[in-house]
Amino acid sequence: MISSGLVPGDVVALDFPFSDGADGKNRPALVLSGPSAHGDYTVAMISRSKQDDGISIAAADFAAGKLNEDSFVRVGHLFTCETGSFVTKRGTLKPAAMKRVLASLCPSLGCKS
Repeated sequence: MISSGLVPGDVVALDFPFSDGADGKNRPALVLSGPSAHGDYTVAMISRSKQDDGISIAAADFAAGKLNEDSFVRVGHLFTCETGSFVTKRGTLKPAAMKRVLASLCPSLGCKS
Protein backbone atom coordinates (compact mmCIF):
# COMPACT_ATOMS: atom_id res chain seq x y z
CA MET A 1 0.00 0.00 0.00
CA ILE A 2 1.02 3.58 -0.63
CA SER A 3 1.32 5.65 2.53
CA SER A 4 1.25 9.17 1.04
CA GLY A 5 3.05 11.56 -1.26
CA LEU A 6 0.71 11.29 -4.23
CA VAL A 7 0.05 14.33 -6.41
CA PRO A 8 -2.33 15.10 -9.27
CA GLY A 9 -1.05 13.34 -12.39
CA ASP A 10 0.01 10.18 -10.58
CA VAL A 11 -1.44 6.92 -11.87
CA VAL A 12 -2.25 4.43 -9.13
CA ALA A 13 -3.90 1.02 -8.81
CA LEU A 14 -6.83 0.59 -6.44
CA ASP A 15 -10.00 -1.43 -5.96
CA PHE A 16 -12.28 0.90 -7.93
CA PRO A 17 -15.89 0.33 -6.84
CA PHE A 18 -18.65 -0.65 -9.25
CA SER A 19 -21.47 1.91 -9.58
CA ASP A 20 -23.80 -0.21 -7.45
CA GLY A 21 -21.24 -0.22 -4.62
CA ALA A 22 -21.44 -4.02 -4.29
CA ASP A 23 -17.85 -4.85 -5.21
CA GLY A 24 -14.93 -3.39 -7.08
CA LYS A 25 -12.20 -4.24 -9.50
CA ASN A 26 -8.48 -3.61 -9.15
CA ARG A 27 -7.73 -1.12 -11.88
CA PRO A 28 -5.62 1.93 -12.60
CA ALA A 29 -6.87 5.41 -11.79
CA LEU A 30 -5.55 8.93 -12.31
CA VAL A 31 -5.15 11.16 -9.26
CA LEU A 32 -6.97 14.42 -10.06
CA SER A 33 -6.72 16.20 -6.71
CA GLY A 34 -5.64 15.76 -3.13
CA PRO A 35 -4.88 15.19 -0.52
CA SER A 36 -7.68 17.19 1.08
CA ALA A 37 -7.47 18.40 4.66
CA HIS A 38 -8.88 14.99 5.63
CA GLY A 39 -6.46 13.01 3.45
CA ASP A 40 -8.90 12.24 0.63
CA TYR A 41 -8.04 12.07 -3.07
CA THR A 42 -10.27 12.39 -6.13
CA VAL A 43 -9.40 9.94 -8.90
CA ALA A 44 -10.70 9.09 -12.36
CA MET A 45 -11.00 5.50 -13.50
CA ILE A 46 -8.70 4.31 -16.31
CA SER A 47 -9.97 1.68 -18.74
CA ARG A 48 -8.60 -0.13 -21.77
CA SER A 49 -12.02 0.25 -23.41
CA LYS A 50 -12.88 3.41 -25.34
CA GLN A 51 -15.89 5.22 -23.86
CA ASP A 52 -17.63 8.50 -24.71
CA ASP A 53 -15.93 10.15 -21.72
CA GLY A 54 -12.50 8.59 -22.36
CA ILE A 55 -9.33 10.63 -22.85
CA SER A 56 -6.63 8.59 -24.55
CA ILE A 57 -3.31 8.04 -22.77
CA ALA A 58 -0.38 6.10 -24.18
CA ALA A 59 3.16 5.23 -23.08
CA ALA A 60 4.43 8.53 -24.54
CA ASP A 61 2.15 10.42 -22.11
CA PHE A 62 4.05 9.15 -19.05
CA ALA A 63 6.92 11.04 -17.45
CA ALA A 64 7.61 7.95 -15.31
CA GLY A 65 6.19 4.44 -15.20
CA LYS A 66 3.60 3.07 -17.61
CA LEU A 67 0.48 1.03 -18.11
CA ASN A 68 0.50 -2.32 -19.91
CA GLU A 69 -1.30 -0.85 -22.93
CA ASP A 70 -2.84 2.35 -24.28
CA SER A 71 -5.84 3.30 -22.17
CA PHE A 72 -8.53 5.91 -21.54
CA VAL A 73 -9.05 8.17 -18.52
CA ARG A 74 -12.80 8.17 -17.80
CA VAL A 75 -13.52 11.80 -16.82
CA GLY A 76 -17.15 10.87 -16.12
CA HIS A 77 -16.27 8.08 -13.69
CA LEU A 78 -14.80 9.70 -10.57
CA PHE A 79 -14.21 8.38 -7.07
CA THR A 80 -13.06 9.92 -3.78
CA CYS A 81 -10.93 7.75 -1.51
CA GLU A 82 -8.27 7.85 1.16
CA THR A 83 -4.60 6.95 0.84
CA GLY A 84 -5.17 3.46 2.25
CA SER A 85 -7.25 2.57 -0.83
CA PHE A 86 -4.24 2.71 -3.15
CA VAL A 87 -2.44 -0.54 -3.83
CA THR A 88 0.50 0.73 -5.86
CA LYS A 89 1.73 3.66 -7.89
CA ARG A 90 2.00 2.84 -11.61
CA GLY A 91 3.51 6.09 -12.88
CA THR A 92 3.05 9.81 -13.48
CA LEU A 93 1.60 11.58 -16.52
CA LYS A 94 3.47 14.36 -18.26
CA PRO A 95 2.03 17.84 -17.64
CA ALA A 96 0.67 18.08 -21.23
CA ALA A 97 -1.28 14.83 -20.82
CA MET A 98 -2.67 15.94 -17.46
CA LYS A 99 -3.71 19.26 -19.01
CA ARG A 100 -5.59 17.35 -21.74
CA VAL A 101 -7.47 15.34 -19.13
CA LEU A 102 -8.35 18.41 -17.05
CA ALA A 103 -9.55 20.27 -20.17
CA SER A 104 -12.13 17.51 -20.69
CA LEU A 105 -12.97 17.11 -17.03
CA CYS A 106 -14.15 20.67 -16.41
CA PRO A 107 -16.89 20.69 -19.09
CA SER A 108 -18.10 17.27 -17.94
CA LEU A 109 -18.67 18.75 -14.46
CA GLY A 110 -20.34 21.88 -15.81
CA CYS A 111 -17.68 24.31 -14.63
CA LYS A 112 -16.19 27.12 -16.67
CA SER A 113 -12.69 26.49 -17.97
